[in-house]
Amino acid sequence: MEKINARFSLRKALVSSVAIALWLPAEIVVGARPADDNMHATVDLMVAANNGGIGGTGAASIDGGIGGTGVTRSIGRTGVIGVVTDSKGVRVNGIDAVYNRNTPVTLDGKQVSSAELAAGQVVAIDAIGAGTQLQAMQIDISSAVVGPVESVSSAADRLQVLGQVVRLTQRTIFSAPTSKPRVGDTVRVYGLRQNDGSIIASRIDAAPTGSSTGVTGPVSAIDNDTIYVGALAIQRADHLLSSELQLGRVVHAVGIYNKGQLHAEQMSLPPFVERGKRIELEGYVQSRRSATDFLIGDLTIKISAHTLISGTDGTSTTLAEGQRVHVSGKVTATDHIDADQVAVEETPQ
Repeated sequence: MEKINARFSLRKALVSSVAIALWLPAEIVVGARPADDNMHATVDLMVAANNGGIGGTGAASIDGGIGGTGVTRSIGRTGVIGVVTDSKGVRVNGIDAVYNRNTPVTLDGKQVSSAELAAGQVVAIDAIGAGTQLQAMQIDISSAVVGPVESVSSAADRLQVLGQVVRLTQRTIFSAPTSKPRVGDTVRVYGLRQNDGSIIASRIDAAPTGSSTGVTGPVSAIDNDTIYVGALAIQRADHLLSSELQLGRVVHAVGIYNKGQLHAEQMSLPPFVERGKRIELEGYVQSRRSATDFLIGDLTIKISAHTLISGTDGTSTTLAEGQRVHVSGKVTATDHIDADQVAVEETPQ
């Protein structure tokens, strides 16, 4: 039996800041732990919203979405998105997500084996069931950026990859031989986006030869056929998301990187959230728009007098931009979640 602990985050823009919604058949109820061919993954939920999120690919045009993953299919019923925290099991916000060798798993939109699951990855799990144990119907692994390391800070706590600021913390996991990324190394970065657009890296892997170069994140500027994600200029073909692009929207772009520009061959938007479904998200508060809502990526989280908001010590608290939070709630409209609970989490240092 194999387990994977996952922690999570929203929409691909989020990339990084970003999240995904999952669609799960409610009639399937998971009971006792699975047989030997089943695996568990432990995921400590991390919200990823539309302005930040997970990584992904595909060219589907989808209305709205949870950020950060770039997966081009819709997800709902019970959706869980987070960073894998233990490769021996997957628990999402105290919920065991059970999967087996036949459970579909993708990495940035490409089908892979469940053996590819590893601690620190950002995943979106489409699950069904009830209580604290769910059956995973689909697991999507998403990266925030894949490309060459362009610079390393003197303190070795920040990298620049495809114009994206990647922040390293004590929790960042490095797979050999990328324990000390150097300028020129091609890496795959997993993580959630902070409200300043930087990626809080949860895992960094060496990218195999031939890996597609790409990024997931919120659009910061639009200049005719060129859009910007952070400092990265993305040259797009006319037919790629011509009508869907707008400032703040999370996009996933894959293409050829040359002289500081990414010439996009594929572009996609995060999936929309299915109305009426439960969702568990973790991510960073991008902005407080009013006393009753805030953004995680481009996903609007609605709060009310009935929403339980707690701090790291479990007591009542207020919300602020840049906080890492876990949201439990219900999807009420496209890109809108009514939160039952919002828990402020410790920010990795």
